[in-house]
Amino acid sequence: AGLSVEFENGENMYKWIATLDVFAFDVGPKLLEEFTRLRDKHNQSPELVFEVLFDANFPFNPPFIRVVRPRFGFHTGHVTVGGSICMQSLTPSGWIPVRTIESIFIEILFNM
Repeated sequence: AGLSVEFENGENMYKWIATLDVFAFDVGPKLLEEFTRLRDKHNQSPELVFEVLFDANFPFNPPFIRVVRPRFGFHTGHVTVGGSICMQSLTPSGWIPVRTIESIFIEILFNM
């Protein structure tokens, strides 16, 4: 509940589009306030949309994850200007192959 995933074009299992309903998770008050403002001002649903790319060596290599929307401000919560998520746990040296995708998204939300 709160997280849905689709494969690119319905068939590419190496590229996911993951949609996360911000209100379904225990996020920080500032992030919740920003999404409430986004919802009220622009009539947009309170969700984060991610692109998740896996290579052929997953789970031994970490996935590449970026925020597709909404666009984040510069230097915001481990999100780069291009939307990619920059966290030690998503680098080859910090990656743990037994991690679940759900635990990664929980970490991302915690760090935002």
